[in-house]
Amino acid sequence: MAPAGAPFIRYLVIDMDAALEMDWGIPVAEAPPGDERVSPGLLPAGQYATTVYTGPYGGGGLVDANAALQAWARERGVAFQVREGEHGEVWGARLERYLSNPAEEPDPMTWRTEVAYLVAAEPAAAG
Repeated sequence: MAPAGAPFIRYLVIDMDAALEMDWGIPVAEAPPGDERVSPGLLPAGQYATTVYTGPYGGGGLVDANAALQAWARERGVAFQVREGEHGEVWGARLERYLSNPAEEPDPMTWRTEVAYLVAAEPAAAG
């Protein structure tokens, strides 16, 4: 089965002091049958706020890109689909899509990662 887009990580639950719950995925044109190791799923439809980070995966650059996207949203009253859950923040969709293939682009300084958050249907309260 051929990929139909860039591989991604979807953060489902985030508690930076304890644990993360994540999905790792590769988009495909049609959902394959699942088994005990792999299950198909869908990313939620809707409007996403995105930014693209260029640089290595480690070293804090992606953390900074996420922080910048969150700050941008706060400044503009954009709310994300997120709620507090029993084990941390539960996200509607918070993604990192790996746009560069390190096998084809060996220089980590050129790697591009899209950071995308699903926007809530209702705008955030001004504050």
